[in-house]
Amino acid sequence: MNPFSKAGDFMRIQRGALGLTLQQVADLAGTTRQAVAQWEAGKTAPKTNRLSALFDALRLTNAQRRELVAAFGGSDGDA
Repeated sequence: MNPFSKAGDFMRIQRGALGLTLQQVADLAGTTRQAVAQWEAGKTAPKTNRLSALFDALRLTNAQRRELVAAFGGSDGDA
């Protein structure tokens, strides 16, 4: 199983619950739609410098932020 798939699933569900498109999340996180799609697909993890903006875009609680970081393995990803 892909180590990032749980994080990607969580992101996709949260984005859907907020009614946001991939492009809207990308704009809020300062990245591309393709990068967000890769994160949600579990193919890559966001770079550490993108996490705060991503978390804000998805309106995550502190507990959800910690859980998502753990799901991404705390690594500095590709996009």
